[in-house]
Amino acid sequence: MAVDYLLDDNGDIALVNGSIVLTDTIEQSSKQQTLISLSTYKGEWDFNILAGIPWIKNENNNISVLGKGTKQLLDSLVQQDILDRENIVRIVEYESILDAATRKLSLSFTAETEDGSTITINDSLSI
Repeated sequence: MAVDYLLDDNGDIALVNGSIVLTDTIEQSSKQQTLISLSTYKGEWDFNILAGIPWIKNENNNISVLGKGTKQLLDSLVQQDILDRENIVRIVEYESILDAATRKLSLSFTAETEDGSTITINDSLSI
């Protein structure tokens, strides 16, 4: 099982009585890793410019799925990113709604992990 620092609802490292908390389960770790990856713009992270989704063009990424890309391309990239996460073996259900004007992606999916359990994410990403 991958062990990660547990992040709170604000994306900060969770602390209990001043001590760092770690993820307890594959589901918890996989869900957290997926949300971080989907919120990352490809090319923005100097340590790995290939990480993330090519939401917009930048100096390290010449692709932009917002504005010029199709919804089918966007969904394909998002689904592949989900499947690229450690411990996720398949997507059971997937739905997304893109509001290009507000740059919000409402995402709902269920994915199966290596141990047969599932994670469900219902979230809105600002992209």
